[in-house]
Amino acid sequence: MTRWHLVPTRRKWLIALLIVAGMIVAIELILFLPRVLQVWHPYDYGRYVAMGNALRADPHSYGAHPIDTWYPLPTQLWVFVPLSFMPDWFRLIWVLFPLAYILRRLGPAALLLFLFPPLWFAVGDGMVDLWLIFPLVWMLENRPGFAGLGIVLTLVKPQVTLLAALYLLARWIIVRDRKNLLTFGGALIVFCLPAFLLQPDWVLKMIAALPERASEGGAQIQLLIASLWAWWRIGGLGYLIFGAFALATAILFWRAFRRGRDRVGAVQSLNLELMPVLYAGSAVTLIPLLRKPSELIALVLAALGAYWLDGALGGFGGGYALIPLAALYFLAREETQ
Repeated sequence: MTRWHLVPTRRKWLIALLIVAGMIVAIELILFLPRVLQVWHPYDYGRYVAMGNALRADPHSYGAHPIDTWYPLPTQLWVFVPLSFMPDWFRLIWVLFPLAYILRRLGPAALLLFLFPPLWFAVGDGMVDLWLIFPLVWMLENRPGFAGLGIVLTLVKPQVTLLAALYLLARWIIVRDRKNLLTFGGALIVFCLPAFLLQPDWVLKMIAALPERASEGGAQIQLLIASLWAWWRIGGLGYLIFGAFALATAILFWRAFRRGRDRVGAVQSLNLELMPVLYAGSAVTLIPLLRKPSELIALVLAALGAYWLDGALGGFGGGYALIPLAALYFLAREETQ
């Protein structure tokens, strides 16, 4: 005779939690979805659609506006133009699909990330950075073939994963990973060729727009410089804080990289720490690096501290350097466990 256990197992608790969470989400969607569609107009997603519409109206319009030229022409052709054909409600699918992937990857622990400010920014503005999580996971796991494709897919916003991509390419050349190199080369041709056929000088136009974009970020600081360089820009005491951050970054990166288990993750954290012009929302690419609830809690606390500092100083992004530094700490700490 089967006996009923009064104390549920951990698995039953998790299933019950997911059921409750699913019911709450369903109720909220039914009650608030019409209102969300009326008032939520994500800025970045709107810019993507506008750039796609501009290219459809004039295929040679790339370079007319510096803020639009910040994105590579292949990105606009392969991502923004297709988005311009989508119905208005597709903006929900745009953000919900990556969120569903995060929930699937991390399980119930992913609920902690609802307190993660970079996720608020990425979801609220509909940033393409959310979608970079997919190819970045392939890169982190060095999946045969898929990792090579992943590097090309991250080129839709290359500054977010630039160092990780260069490191992987160098490693593949050294170990002669032909499969990933061939996949990378083939995907790169497919990704870039239409842009060069349309405007052979698109790279020069993009480079020409960088100084204006950088000066815009220097004038505003805000979240545009969400790295340790923001401390350098404010001068004074900021120089000392910059030096402390740089020293801690160097030590933790060396320890994490020397471990060898997750070198791509360490380089990606370094990228987010050092990239001069980077939004705080790009820190969502750190989510695949950590799985333990304690690590996610620490990441959330670091981000909340940065968010508070940002508000206290009237729009200052330097505090967000704490987030990749926290990720490096956990990647390095496991060396001694």
